[in-house]
Amino acid sequence: MRAFLAVPVGGTVVDQVRRNLSGVPCLRVTPAENIHLTFVFFEDLKDHQMEDIMGKMKRFRVGHPVRMKLYGPECFPSDGQCRVIVLKDMFPQTSELYVRVTKEIASNPEHRSFQPHVTVARTTGKCSMNLQPVTAEAEASSLVLFRSDLRPTGPLYSKLYEVQLM
Repeated sequence: MRAFLAVPVGGTVVDQVRRNLSGVPCLRVTPAENIHLTFVFFEDLKDHQMEDIMGKMKRFRVGHPVRMKLYGPECFPSDGQCRVIVLKDMFPQTSELYVRVTKEIASNPEHRSFQPHVTVARTTGKCSMNLQPVTAEAEASSLVLFRSDLRPTGPLYSKLYEVQLM
């Protein structure tokens, strides 16, 4: 199954950015319940791997919420090839949490460098827009193993397991 380890992200700035982008015709704004910051993505997670990950998550503690400083929105991966609109996280705590997650719970099977970001919209074609940057702090209080089912209307995420970071 397709799955990923992530922290759900919400708050006023995310809602504000989503509202501002909702009127742009070439964008599909991410539903509020799907907003998250991904640490590890699994293209084909097997049942025994899922059980192993959940067992390690049971023992995982940080002791406090993880602070994020979100900046954006920005085109990702670049302005010339804008596939998604993201808020980038500028605080080191998220990268430190990524190191712990990939060391203590599950390594990154994609072997990509970690670029902490929250996807707030996806482009639906060639897109031209004026993005007004904002900066705000947010907190993540839990780590979730999500299942991702792809549908024609967009992905459907369901929580398989959740642990509090504090």
